[in-house]
Amino acid sequence: GHSLGAEVAVWTAARSSHRVLAVIVEDGPFTGAEAIPIIERQREQLDFQRRYAGSRMEPSELAPLMADLPFGRDGDGRLVLARDVLGDGHPEYLEWAETIRVHDPMFLDALTDYERFSAGYGLHLLPDIACPVLILRAGNESALPLEEAQAALDVLPDARLITLEGLFHGMHWQAPDRVLGAVLPFLEQIR
Repeated sequence: GHSLGAEVAVWTAARSSHRVLAVIVEDGPFTGAEAIPIIERQREQLDFQRRYAGSRMEPSELAPLMADLPFGRDGDGRLVLARDVLGDGHPEYLEWAETIRVHDPMFLDALTDYERFSAGYGLHLLPDIACPVLILRAGNESALPLEEAQAALDVLPDARLITLEGLFHGMHWQAPDRVLGAVLPFLEQIR
């Protein structure tokens, strides 16, 4: 799971460990408290997604707008847009457009009310996860602070951490080959 999806994966593995073979946490936090300032930093991206979630525009009309999706901020605090990382007309924009059209706007509303959404989520769930866990952490503006990732490694019975330097929270869009390069060996080991 990526981001909030990683939290769902952690909840699932902790509550139903007998049903889960492995967990891949892609830049998802392990505590709700740490996520709140991150959500605030990603407010521009969430607002962008909320603006187009459930759109009635055709994907081909919406795709060019995806180049303006905020990816985060650089070291100088300047906003980094999708076009700054992927250029204009990237083929991924059409997929994002198709996805955002069917995205439930209420999900984004729940995310912006993250404190209530994540009540009860935390590191205390991790000892209940019996399967191997791969933790992928973005090197730039990660939603997973390094200290929190280290704390998770201390508690999880079988986990490994890979920080993908130079990548942002949306790492699987930014560098899918690098993400797969981390994920596939993990999956091969648990096969």
